[in-house]
Amino acid sequence: MILPALSAAQTKDASVSLYYGRPTGHLSGADAAAIALEMRRGGVDIRPIHQPRIHSKVLAWDDDALAVTSLNWLSADPSQTALRSEIGVAVESNKAADVFIRRLELARAGAIS
Repeated sequence: MILPALSAAQTKDASVSLYYGRPTGHLSGADAAAIALEMRRGGVDIRPIHQPRIHSKVLAWDDDALAVTSLNWLSADPSQTALRSEIGVAVESNKAADVFIRRLELARAGAIS
């Protein structure tokens, strides 16, 4: 997910933000910060969200479209042998993604819970 996001930011002049709840595996906080800084130079804003605690898997690609799935977009690849191991729903509605992202940002800022 990170490489396509970086490509979109650089070649399509897209505004790209990635959010995560906590680093996984052997990635330290300092390593995550270094990666975030390097990605910001490439046009991708990677932001941790500590409050509210999130476990959502959402991909929004314009103001009107988003997908909510069981796939961990930033840390997993879907299995090639178990093609139906993940499930999701695509939502296309006027400003659906925009409203979702705004509410996420407000919750992140502590304005709503």
